[in-house]
Amino acid sequence: MRRSISGLGLLAFVFPVAALAQLSILPTSQTVSNAGNSATYVVTITNPTGTTQVFVPSTTGISAAWGVQLPASVTVGPGGMQNFDLVLTTPLNLPSGSYPFTVIANTAGNALSYSVPATLIVAAASPPVTPAPQSLILICAGLACAGLYAVRRRLRRAFPRG
Repeated sequence: MRRSISGLGLLAFVFPVAALAQLSILPTSQTVSNAGNSATYVVTITNPTGTTQVFVPSTTGISAAWGVQLPASVTVGPGGMQNFDLVLTTPLNLPSGSYPFTVIANTAGNALSYSVPATLIVAAASPPVTPAPQSLILICAGLACAGLYAVRRRLRRAFPRG
């Protein structure tokens, strides 16, 4: 006896559009050597919808004293993606440390709203470099200082070799 199976049903899964990754940032963390320096991040917006979307990017977690450069808006075609730069400039008096922030991209009326976290690390400022005594002699010789011999003798007494 043979049996045949006919009329197999097709089982389809429908995932909501919001389940897809819509916003990413690279790098997720970076370090600047001193306060007052800038860091550039590349942010990517993905539009999972079937229509063109205009996103307005913004940030949270960043003090008003920081410089923030973002485009006013980013247009992404249906099913497409678009990159833009986020440039952060830290204030000169900012203490060294780790500064987390969030990038947000919303459409008009917040129909679509995405966010991604990132971090900017400000390293401790390097101490000023003091030139060696030999450097001072070369600088002075380059300027043809009067009394070079006397300066050299004083430096050798102040900074004996060995």
